[in-house]
Amino acid sequence: MGNVTLRWIPSFYLEDSGASPVEDFLGGLQADARLQILAAIEKLCILRQTAKPPLIGHVRDKLWELRVERRTNIFRLIYCVDNGHVIFLYGFQKKEQKISKREFTIAQKRYQKHLDRQNGKKK
Repeated sequence: MGNVTLRWIPSFYLEDSGASPVEDFLGGLQADARLQILAAIEKLCILRQTAKPPLIGHVRDKLWELRVERRTNIFRLIYCVDNGHVIFLYGFQKKEQKISKREFTIAQKRYQKHLDRQNGKKK
């Protein structure tokens, strides 16, 4: 039998400084909201590519969003999947129906940096 990944492994994007912006975002939330987001991350890792809306949504290209609603708050974590790992690139509290250009640009830059690191490029 081949090497079958039974679940995705969650990872958080790291800046060159070692800072983890998504973990910082999660750390700034109230405990109940943070726990609900962590439970959604766990569910995504178990369901993998079988996860469907409303839990996830396709953003663009290789970027996806994990969706979590907590009372009147809507949270999003933008992620990509790479070799059995789900890499959370950007987290934010949503205020509009669509992801803003600013939020998408941040996630896209982090995704590109992740790819560059995977390919051995320094930037």
